[in-house]
Amino acid sequence: MFKNKNTRLAYLAGFFDGEGCISIIKGKNRLGNTQYSLRVIVSNTNDYVLQLYKFSFGGRIQKRKHDNPKWRDCYAWCLDSTQAYDFLKCLYPYFVIKKAEADLAFEFQENQSTYDGRNLKLNDKELSIREAQRILMQELKRR
Repeated sequence: MFKNKNTRLAYLAGFFDGEGCISIIKGKNRLGNTQYSLRVIVSNTNDYVLQLYKFSFGGRIQKRKHDNPKWRDCYAWCLDSTQAYDFLKCLYPYFVIKKAEADLAFEFQENQSTYDGRNLKLNDKELSIREAQRILMQELKRR
């Protein structure tokens, strides 16, 4: 489909600019402690382009069926944490709309390296910073 890598990356970045989502997800770990992670998702009713994302960057594709028979099934491609970070770094030069969200995602993920995985509970300062970044990411989507 694409004769060179730069053309493929530009296409995927443009598609992501319009159809993709960058999120900071808040959840609980296995011990019930609050945790945050970076996630990127692209959804579409045609899974062909999502297969191109998976081929290029890994990740997973999920099929979401709808109860309404008039609606087509939807597919979602997803990456988390460092894979999401690497994906955004690769496509960043081509972004137009998602640059500010990607910048915040980089800041968020780069600060994850200061968290020692053996410490399963974030301290209050880390929780406050990550929650503020999550809220800011939501605000960037409203602009």
